[in-house]
Amino acid sequence: MLVYLVRHGKAEKKSPTGRDEDRPLQPRGERQSKWLGDTLASKPQGHRPGVILTSPALRALQTAKVVAECLHLALRIEPKLQLGHPVEDVMELIREGKGSGQVLMLIGHNPQLEIMLPALVPGLTPEESEMRTGEAALLDLRGGQALAGAGVLLERLRLQE
Repeated sequence: MLVYLVRHGKAEKKSPTGRDEDRPLQPRGERQSKWLGDTLASKPQGHRPGVILTSPALRALQTAKVVAECLHLALRIEPKLQLGHPVEDVMELIREGKGSGQVLMLIGHNPQLEIMLPALVPGLTPEESEMRTGEAALLDLRGGQALAGAGVLLERLRLQE
């Protein structure tokens, strides 16, 4: 099963409401999201996401909407991708998606993604485990229900500005 882990695009430092979950994308984050969507749309069918799950936080939701538009896909808001949820919640989402036969995309935040990546892919260095804003990591999860350590990192995608 192929899974994209995506960290939302570059966001503003503050929100108009003062709440972290209301921080919008910066123009750079919008460019990152559009580039990622266009890049994924050009991938062969078996490497293009078929399902997009996103955190409800504004910056992740804005990223997901841009990518979904490029791919002509609907997206699903998934509270388990919100800040503060444990990695096991994300593992559960992946297990649920395994039976669909579609490439899964999860759009969320750090530190969750930086904990998730090395949990799925063994042997990554701390630098290789880093997830920068606007970055996608494509994983091939070859194991059964035991996902930890069952992944292979196939590709990393990020707009270089």
